[in-house]
Amino acid sequence: MAIRTGIVVLTLLIKHICRLLSVFRPSIDSVIAAAVSGSVITSAQSTTLHTWLDGAQSACDIIRLVSGY
Repeated sequence: MAIRTGIVVLTLLIKHICRLLSVFRPSIDSVIAAAVSGSVITSAQSTTLHTWLDGAQSACDIIRLVSGY
């Protein structure tokens, strides 16, 4: 597959983002918890972030199945 086609570049980008998400998710969760504790964000905003991150992880799992990477 040619590396310059849009779908290949997008797949490689998503693959990288998914890898980063899986490696740094515990740290991200800690930062979110600290932000709630420090009253930087509300508990509801924390829930929104966690829902979004869970959705991103689910999307990564699906893309992994579809793309075969």
